[in-house]
Amino acid sequence: MKASEKLRVFFVLSLEALLLCDILVLFNLIIVSLFASGYPVVLYYTSLVTVLEGGLGLVLGGLSVVAAGPSITKVQEKLVHGEPWSAKRARESEARARVFFFFSAYLIVIGFLISA
Repeated sequence: MKASEKLRVFFVLSLEALLLCDILVLFNLIIVSLFASGYPVVLYYTSLVTVLEGGLGLVLGGLSVVAAGPSITKVQEKLVHGEPWSAKRARESEARARVFFFFSAYLIVIGFLISA
C-alpha cells in the first residue's frame, strides 16, 4: 500500500469517526438533558458519558485485536473447534480495531473539550 493510499484511508477513517462521534455526542446531550436540569449539570454528565463511551470503545478495540491473536485462537480451536489462526484474520481484526481506536480517541477528546 502506497503512502498516499494510507493517507487517504487515514483521512476517510478520521472523517467517518468524527461524524459518528458528533452524532453520538448530540444523542448523549439530548438524553442527559431529559434527566438533568441546569446547563452546567447537563454538560458535566454529557462529558462524563462521552469519555466513558470512549474508554469502552478503546477496551473493545483492544479485545478485538487480542481475540484474533494466536494464543486465544488456539484456545478457541481446542475448546469450541474454531478456525485455526490465520494472518488474514488477524489483519482484518486490526483493521476493525483501528476504527474503534479512532472513534474512541475522538470521543475522549470531545468529552474533554465539553468539560473544559
